Amino acid sequence: MNRENQQPLVSICIPTFNRCNYLKESIESIICQPEFQNGEVEIVISDNASNDGTDLLGKEFESKYSNIHYYQNTENIVDKNFPLALSRGSGVFRKLSNDTFIYIDGSLKYICDLIKKYYLEKKQILFLNETRKEYSDEQIDCSNFEQATVVMGYWLTWSGTFGIWGKECDEIEKDLAGCELHFWHTVKVCKMINEKKSALICNRKLVDVQKVRGKDFSYGLYQVFYINFLGILKKYVDVGTLSCKVYEKIRKDLLYDLFTDQIILLETKYGDAVYNTKENLKEMLIKAYKDEPYWADYVRFYKKKKIVFIIKQKIKIILKKLHL
Repeated sequence: MNRENQQPLVSICIPTFNRCNYLKESIESIICQPEFQNGEVEIVISDNASNDGTDLLGKEFESKYSNIHYYQNTENIVDKNFPLALSRGSGVFRKLSNDTFIYIDGSLKYICDLIKKYYLEKKQILFLNETRKEYSDEQIDCSNFEQATVVMGYWLTWSGTFGIWGKECDEIEKDLAGCELHFWHTVKVCKMINEKKSALICNRKLVDVQKVRGKDFSYGLYQVFYINFLGILKKYVDVGTLSCKVYEKIRKDLLYDLFTDQIILLETKYGDAVYNTKENLKEMLIKAYKDEPYWADYVRFYKKKKIVFIIKQKIKIILKKLHL
């Protein structure tokens, strides 16, 4: 299929900053797939003024492929780079992509088939919940904001799941609401679902994620996820669009599924991530959750998970010393 001079179906828009090596792996997982090679997919790299050689990498790929486009910002504009990256695409559908994503074989075909089908039918919101193994291949058609929020949960916070139709991207680079919260994409997708009352949640596994060494959480996990994200949802609770029951479930899931792992890494010092030194995550979480009826159960869950984690880490160290 020759798509020369035709609009690409999908723009994979990658905001990036100082992750040259990860970005290279991500791009290479895309360019080997037929949908990139026939022009159905383009790659848009929006570089937030990196100083690690990302510019050389981006320009090299751009020189080799007509459907790779590299842009370098003059300064680090932080989360404003998300809408800017989308504005730089030209696809029928534009998808934010993490620079650590490795697209598995067949993933681009799956995305392109979705675009071909739903662009003609409904042009509804497509939420590519692409690392969720437990839903394998299941698609859930949601007809209201609460239903979509139940399915997505706190995955609403992950930028790599966000996508938008190209026709809705006029001057999107000027739509900056939520950037100050580090959740532009979350504010945007919530607004779109609330307005359209329609979203297709696609839970097929499409990507693997490269583990980032020294990942930067200096923005403050409690501030961003507990204060900012739950604050976004609370506004929908206050107007009756989201029930308190769903809100509280997501709040509980954050504690069990997101915060616990980070507390254990902080306490055991096995990880190399960079955290906000002014934020005592464990103390803040105790204060926020200690009066909940599930707190005693949670403490038991946390202690057991910490013990299992430490044992696994010690086994890894032993195996590494034995070169196994």
